Amino acid sequence: MQTLFNIQPTALQAEKLSEGEPDCPFEKLADAMGFQEKRQGTSGWTHPFWLLNFIFIALHTAQARIPEVMMDAKPAWFMETEGQRVVENVLSWQTSAGSWPKNVDTASEPFQGSLSELRGTFDNAATTGEMRFLIRAYAATSEVAIRNAFLKALQLLLEAQYPSGGWPQTFPLEKGYSSHITFNDNTMVHILRLLLEVSQWESSNLVNRDHQRSCQKAFERGIECILRAQIKVKGVLTVWCAQHG
Repeated sequence: MQTLFNIQPTALQAEKLSEGEPDCPFEKLADAMGFQEKRQGTSGWTHPFWLLNFIFIALHTAQARIPEVMMDAKPAWFMETEGQRVVENVLSWQTSAGSWPKNVDTASEPFQGSLSELRGTFDNAATTGEMRFLIRAYAATSEVAIRNAFLKALQLLLEAQYPSGGWPQTFPLEKGYSSHITFNDNTMVHILRLLLEVSQWESSNLVNRDHQRSCQKAFERGIECILRAQIKVKGVLTVWCAQHG
Protein backbone atom coordinates (compact mmCIF):
# COMPACT_ATOMS: atom_id res chain seq x y z
CA MET A 1 0.00 0.00 0.00
CA GLN A 2 1.30 3.42 -0.88
CA THR A 3 1.91 6.00 1.79
CA LEU A 4 3.51 9.42 1.74
CA PHE A 5 6.76 7.65 2.55
CA ASN A 6 7.02 5.72 -0.70
CA ILE A 7 4.95 7.66 -3.23
CA GLN A 8 6.83 9.60 -5.89
CA PRO A 9 5.54 12.66 -7.75
CA THR A 10 4.75 12.08 -11.40
CA ALA A 11 6.87 13.60 -14.14
CA LEU A 12 4.16 16.20 -14.70
CA GLN A 13 4.14 17.14 -11.02
CA ALA A 14 7.92 17.35 -11.00
CA GLU A 15 7.79 19.65 -14.04
CA LYS A 16 5.30 21.94 -12.31
CA LEU A 17 7.48 21.98 -9.22
CA SER A 18 10.54 22.98 -11.23
CA GLU A 19 8.71 26.03 -12.55
CA GLY A 20 8.64 27.45 -9.02
CA GLU A 21 5.69 29.34 -7.59
CA PRO A 22 6.94 31.50 -4.70
CA ASP A 23 3.43 32.61 -3.75
CA CYS A 24 1.88 29.16 -3.67
CA PRO A 25 0.62 27.76 -0.33
CA PHE A 26 3.19 24.94 -0.42
CA GLU A 27 6.01 27.48 -0.43
CA LYS A 28 4.46 29.32 2.49
CA LEU A 29 4.14 26.09 4.42
CA ALA A 30 7.78 25.29 3.81
CA ASP A 31 8.71 28.72 5.15
CA ALA A 32 6.57 28.20 8.22
CA MET A 33 8.25 24.88 8.96
CA GLY A 34 11.78 26.09 8.31
CA PHE A 35 12.44 23.89 5.28
CA GLN A 36 13.19 26.60 2.75
CA GLU A 37 16.85 26.81 3.64
CA LYS A 38 17.15 23.12 2.75
CA ARG A 39 15.75 23.57 -0.72
CA GLN A 40 18.32 23.39 -3.49
CA GLY A 41 17.25 23.97 -7.07
CA THR A 42 14.28 21.70 -7.79
CA SER A 43 14.95 19.22 -5.01
CA GLY A 44 11.30 19.29 -4.11
CA TRP A 45 11.12 20.45 -0.50
CA THR A 46 8.02 22.51 -1.29
CA HIS A 47 6.16 19.75 -3.10
CA PRO A 48 2.98 19.00 -1.09
CA PHE A 49 3.79 15.29 -0.82
CA TRP A 50 7.00 16.05 1.05
CA LEU A 51 5.51 18.80 3.18
CA LEU A 52 2.72 16.58 4.40
CA ASN A 53 5.34 13.91 5.03
CA PHE A 54 7.00 16.08 7.64
CA ILE A 55 3.76 17.23 9.26
CA PHE A 56 2.19 13.81 9.64
CA ILE A 57 5.19 11.63 10.46
CA ALA A 58 2.98 8.95 11.98
CA LEU A 59 1.05 8.26 8.80
CA HIS A 60 2.02 4.60 8.73
CA THR A 61 0.34 3.91 12.06
CA ALA A 62 -3.20 4.34 10.73
CA GLN A 63 -4.22 2.44 7.63
CA ALA A 64 -7.55 1.76 6.01
CA ARG A 65 -9.21 -1.39 7.27
CA ILE A 66 -9.73 -2.88 3.82
CA PRO A 67 -7.15 -5.71 3.63
CA GLU A 68 -4.08 -4.73 1.63
CA VAL A 69 -4.41 -7.74 -0.65
CA MET A 70 -7.72 -6.27 -1.81
CA MET A 71 -6.49 -2.69 -1.95
CA ASP A 72 -3.62 -3.83 -4.17
CA ALA A 73 -5.63 -6.24 -6.33
CA LYS A 74 -5.03 -6.29 -10.08
CA PRO A 75 -7.76 -4.91 -12.39
CA ALA A 76 -8.82 -8.38 -13.54
CA TRP A 77 -9.69 -9.35 -9.97
CA PHE A 78 -12.48 -6.78 -9.84
CA MET A 79 -14.16 -8.55 -12.78
CA GLU A 80 -14.16 -11.89 -10.97
CA THR A 81 -16.92 -13.12 -8.67
CA GLU A 82 -14.83 -12.53 -5.56
CA GLY A 83 -13.90 -9.03 -6.60
CA GLN A 84 -17.51 -8.14 -7.33
CA ARG A 85 -18.55 -9.55 -3.95
CA VAL A 86 -15.99 -7.42 -2.13
CA VAL A 87 -17.05 -4.28 -3.99
CA GLU A 88 -20.67 -4.92 -3.03
CA ASN A 89 -19.57 -5.38 0.58
CA VAL A 90 -17.76 -2.04 0.61
CA LEU A 91 -20.76 -0.28 -0.91
CA SER A 92 -23.03 -1.79 1.74
CA TRP A 93 -21.07 -0.05 4.51
CA GLN A 94 -21.46 3.45 3.07
CA THR A 95 -23.63 5.66 5.27
CA SER A 96 -26.57 7.62 3.94
CA ALA A 97 -24.37 10.73 4.19
CA GLY A 98 -21.66 9.16 2.03
CA SER A 99 -18.95 8.19 4.53
CA TRP A 100 -17.76 4.90 6.07
CA PRO A 101 -17.14 3.83 9.70
CA LYS A 102 -13.64 3.46 11.12
CA ASN A 103 -11.78 0.44 12.49
CA VAL A 104 -14.00 -1.93 10.52
CA ASP A 105 -13.16 -4.35 7.72
CA THR A 106 -15.68 -3.02 5.22
CA ALA A 107 -14.59 -5.46 2.52
CA SER A 108 -14.73 -9.01 3.84
CA GLU A 109 -18.38 -9.12 4.92
CA PRO A 110 -21.45 -7.04 4.00
CA PHE A 111 -23.16 -4.74 6.46
CA GLN A 112 -26.47 -6.30 7.42
CA GLY A 113 -27.93 -3.78 9.85
CA SER A 114 -29.74 -0.50 9.44
CA LEU A 115 -27.86 2.38 7.84
CA SER A 116 -28.98 4.53 10.74
CA GLU A 117 -26.69 2.44 12.96
CA LEU A 118 -23.56 3.37 11.01
CA ARG A 119 -21.38 6.26 12.17
CA GLY A 120 -19.19 7.46 9.35
CA THR A 121 -15.97 9.36 9.90
CA PHE A 122 -12.78 10.60 8.24
CA ASP A 123 -10.71 9.41 11.20
CA ASN A 124 -8.15 6.60 10.92
CA ALA A 125 -8.28 6.59 7.10
CA ALA A 126 -11.98 5.76 7.10
CA THR A 127 -13.88 6.96 4.02
CA THR A 128 -10.71 8.00 2.15
CA GLY A 129 -9.57 4.37 2.28
CA GLU A 130 -12.83 3.14 0.79
CA MET A 131 -12.72 5.90 -1.81
CA ARG A 132 -9.28 4.75 -2.94
CA PHE A 133 -10.57 1.21 -3.24
CA LEU A 134 -13.50 2.42 -5.34
CA ILE A 135 -11.14 4.34 -7.61
CA ARG A 136 -9.40 1.07 -8.49
CA ALA A 137 -12.68 -0.81 -8.77
CA TYR A 138 -14.19 1.74 -11.15
CA ALA A 139 -11.08 1.85 -13.32
CA ALA A 140 -11.48 -1.89 -13.84
CA THR A 141 -15.26 -2.15 -14.20
CA SER A 142 -16.80 1.26 -15.04
CA GLU A 143 -19.78 0.26 -12.88
CA VAL A 144 -22.22 3.14 -12.35
CA ALA A 145 -22.93 2.11 -8.74
CA ILE A 146 -19.24 2.47 -7.91
CA ARG A 147 -19.02 5.91 -9.50
CA ASN A 148 -22.14 7.07 -7.69
CA ALA A 149 -20.77 5.91 -4.33
CA PHE A 150 -17.44 7.62 -4.94
CA LEU A 151 -19.01 10.91 -6.01
CA LYS A 152 -21.31 10.84 -3.00
CA ALA A 153 -18.29 10.50 -0.73
CA LEU A 154 -16.37 13.17 -2.63
CA GLN A 155 -19.26 15.60 -2.31
CA LEU A 156 -19.34 14.91 1.43
CA LEU A 157 -15.63 15.69 1.74
CA LEU A 158 -16.10 18.99 -0.04
CA GLU A 159 -19.16 19.94 1.99
CA ALA A 160 -17.50 18.97 5.27
CA GLN A 161 -14.62 21.42 4.85
CA TYR A 162 -14.88 24.41 7.15
CA PRO A 163 -14.58 27.93 5.68
CA SER A 164 -11.22 28.03 7.48
CA GLY A 165 -10.01 25.13 5.33
CA GLY A 166 -9.93 22.38 7.94
CA TRP A 167 -11.99 19.22 8.36
CA PRO A 168 -13.80 17.73 11.34
CA GLN A 169 -13.63 14.03 12.10
CA THR A 170 -17.29 13.50 11.26
CA PHE A 171 -19.87 15.14 9.04
CA PRO A 172 -22.66 16.01 9.51
CA LEU A 173 -21.20 17.58 12.62
CA GLU A 174 -21.62 15.99 16.03
CA LYS A 175 -21.21 17.41 19.50
CA GLY A 176 -17.82 17.14 21.16
CA TYR A 177 -14.24 17.04 19.94
CA SER A 178 -15.12 15.27 16.70
CA SER A 179 -16.26 18.62 15.33
CA HIS A 180 -12.79 20.14 15.79
CA ILE A 181 -10.33 20.51 12.94
CA THR A 182 -8.36 17.30 13.27
CA PHE A 183 -4.67 16.84 12.45
CA ASN A 184 -4.08 13.76 14.60
CA ASP A 185 -4.74 10.25 13.32
CA ASN A 186 -3.88 11.64 9.90
CA THR A 187 -7.37 12.91 9.24
CA MET A 188 -6.24 15.99 7.32
CA VAL A 189 -3.41 14.31 5.46
CA HIS A 190 -5.56 11.52 4.05
CA ILE A 191 -8.16 13.99 2.85
CA LEU A 192 -5.65 16.43 1.40
CA ARG A 193 -3.66 13.76 -0.37
CA LEU A 194 -6.77 12.27 -1.97
CA LEU A 195 -8.09 15.65 -3.10
CA LEU A 196 -4.73 16.59 -4.56
CA GLU A 197 -4.46 13.38 -6.54
CA VAL A 198 -8.01 13.65 -7.90
CA SER A 199 -7.41 17.26 -8.92
CA GLN A 200 -4.32 16.26 -10.92
CA TRP A 201 -5.77 13.38 -12.94
CA GLU A 202 -5.15 14.21 -16.59
CA SER A 203 -8.20 12.26 -17.74
CA SER A 204 -10.92 10.43 -15.88
CA ASN A 205 -14.40 9.05 -16.40
CA LEU A 206 -14.89 9.00 -12.64
CA VAL A 207 -14.88 12.77 -12.10
CA ASN A 208 -15.30 15.80 -14.33
CA ARG A 209 -13.36 19.05 -14.53
CA ASP A 210 -15.71 20.78 -12.12
CA HIS A 211 -15.00 18.08 -9.54
CA GLN A 212 -11.28 18.50 -10.10
CA ARG A 213 -11.40 22.27 -9.73
CA SER A 214 -13.35 21.90 -6.51
CA CYS A 215 -10.79 19.42 -5.21
CA GLN A 216 -7.91 21.75 -6.07
CA LYS A 217 -9.55 24.69 -4.30
CA ALA A 218 -10.33 22.57 -1.25
CA PHE A 219 -6.73 21.35 -1.15
CA GLU A 220 -5.35 24.87 -1.29
CA ARG A 221 -7.69 26.01 1.49
CA GLY A 222 -6.54 23.04 3.53
CA ILE A 223 -2.89 24.03 3.19
CA GLU A 224 -3.72 27.60 4.16
CA CYS A 225 -5.54 26.25 7.22
CA ILE A 226 -2.40 24.41 8.29
CA LEU A 227 -0.42 27.62 7.97
CA ARG A 228 -2.87 29.62 10.04
CA ALA A 229 -3.09 26.93 12.71
CA GLN A 230 0.63 27.04 13.54
CA ILE A 231 1.09 28.29 17.09
CA LYS A 232 3.20 31.36 17.68
CA VAL A 233 5.16 31.62 20.94
CA LYS A 234 6.81 34.96 21.72
CA GLY A 235 6.57 35.91 18.08
CA VAL A 236 8.07 32.63 16.84
CA LEU A 237 6.06 30.10 14.85
CA THR A 238 6.40 26.74 16.57
CA VAL A 239 4.06 23.74 16.62
CA TRP A 240 0.54 22.55 15.86
CA CYS A 241 -2.09 21.01 18.12
CA ALA A 242 -3.62 17.62 17.44
CA GLN A 243 -6.95 19.40 17.07
CA HIS A 244 -7.96 23.02 16.61
CA GLY A 245 -11.28 24.64 17.44
